[in-house]
Amino acid sequence: MALLLTLDKGHIPTWVPGAISQRQVALSAFLTRKMQQILLEDLKKQMAEGKVSPSFVSNFFERKNTAGASDKEERMTYSIAHTMYGAASDTTISATGTFFYCMAANPTVQKKAQEEINRVTGGSRLPDFSDRDAMPYLEAVYREVMRYHLSVPLTVSHSLLEDDHYKDYCFPKGTLIFANIYRGMMHDEDVYPEPDAFKPERFFNVVGKLS
Repeated sequence: MALLLTLDKGHIPTWVPGAISQRQVALSAFLTRKMQQILLEDLKKQMAEGKVSPSFVSNFFERKNTAGASDKEERMTYSIAHTMYGAASDTTISATGTFFYCMAANPTVQKKAQEEINRVTGGSRLPDFSDRDAMPYLEAVYREVMRYHLSVPLTVSHSLLEDDHYKDYCFPKGTLIFANIYRGMMHDEDVYPEPDAFKPERFFNVVGKLS
């Protein structure tokens, strides 16, 4: 009877065979709180040592310590910071994985990019943003990584504010539109010949300059 009442309320006990969703949600919530805790404790430690750089959360703490802030504002700050941090990490990891694959699959490109890095840095330090203009081939590699297998193949949906037409199609007001970035844009053969090939050179014009 208790089980029937629970199911009637839309809740499935964790002990029901096959009902793993609640355990997965609980684990995700635990890991999320742990990530927030680790980052916040590290930030507070840096602030206490006077080594912190200005950031969204550190600015909030400074305002809280001077002008004050409500518990609601603090919870909102943590949620926003977590969202910004987490949302950027998955796409960064995806792009980094694509880069590793492309370098392993295209050793000639990897060698050329490494030679450019060594020439600019002398092979004794890591490059930084001030070196960017001096590394056109590495810039082309970056652009090709983002084109070749971009992290988000479709755009966020857009809702039409009025009726619209595209070629032979009519889309009524309110239609949700998802732009096909991957195949329709970044792998358009008219714009990128041999779209399935990894070719950083495609971003240079006829005189060898980045276009």
